[in-house]
Amino acid sequence: MRHLVFVYGTLMRGERNHRYLESSIYRGRWRTPPVYNLHSLTSYPVACPDGRQRLSGEVYRISRQTLCQLDGLEEYPLVYSRKLITTPWGPAWLYLQAHAPAEAIPLPSGDWRRRTARPQCRSGFEPVSIRQPFSAQ
Repeated sequence: MRHLVFVYGTLMRGERNHRYLESSIYRGRWRTPPVYNLHSLTSYPVACPDGRQRLSGEVYRISRQTLCQLDGLEEYPLVYSRKLITTPWGPAWLYLQAHAPAEAIPLPSGDWRRRTARPQCRSGFEPVSIRQPFSAQ
């Protein structure tokens, strides 16, 4: 059986966990209705319901086996829940958490790719350097 999944973070093309979707069929980029909140836990995002943001992401057609692998990655149902949402390609699974963890940083754009820190390695991010003007004292 085939399923659709909407991904908005490390599973998107060019991100570190995209390998889980390499054998899946890419359907296209899409933005959800403005009913979510997106947060960063530095190395991955968390989407929560009951917000006002559109999530930017990608839709893939996946196998049952890939869905099981994604469930393991997302620690479903212990950490994330799954919700079916309507996309232009049909109903797709979206992984959500009921509430953002306390240390989560809001991402007002709803777009993981517009975060201000970039991956340094698999386990973390290198902060963006902001140059301070030189001040003579």
